[in-house]
Amino acid sequence: MARRRTVRVTAQARVQVSREIRIWYRAQWRIPPSARHVLRSLPQEQIPSGRTLSGSSSTVSRLIGEGYSPLEGEGFEYDLFLSYASEDGGFAADLAYCLEFCGVRVWFDETAIAVGDSLRRSIDDGLRYSRFGVVVLSNSFFDKNWTHYELDGLITREMQGKKVILPVLHPDFTLEDLAARSPSLAGRKALLAAEHTIEGLAEHLAELVLR
Repeated sequence: MARRRTVRVTAQARVQVSREIRIWYRAQWRIPPSARHVLRSLPQEQIPSGRTLSGSSSTVSRLIGEGYSPLEGEGFEYDLFLSYASEDGGFAADLAYCLEFCGVRVWFDETAIAVGDSLRRSIDDGLRYSRFGVVVLSNSFFDKNWTHYELDGLITREMQGKKVILPVLHPDFTLEDLAARSPSLAGRKALLAAEHTIEGLAEHLAELVLR
């Protein structure tokens, strides 16, 4: 039996999915459900690969007439702000990659904050210019000062009357753990990472933020 080869890449490289592919996947989630079969039924040679749309750009244009509307121009640079504890960085990096692949623009600290940037200012900008905030809840999340700072910022935005916070429970964190650490967040419906693959979790979140 052939041995499976593991390729290690940096988190930054994993998140850098080409703009063309992100546009294609974003179209898939933003069009009405009745029209999604158009993309899913594309011949293999029309599925985007690398940095080109391989002939599917006309399909995307046609879908615009069927209800697709781009996110640009809505006043937000990102769809999601990803808040997590450093101990959960591997899970967060995989989720960020899968979200980007689904067409979601993610504020992810490993790629959004450059060497020498102000942490507080960068985080404030991310919170301000993201439509939603995914909080990866775990015991480590509640033990960190920065994650509380980010959560407080998202809660402040929700005071304006719009849902912003999308809770995701880390695979090692249960609803009982959440109730013990934060009764207020326990009252929200959360996605349980233990019940989904990382790809399925990203697709579920993509449907929520891009519809």
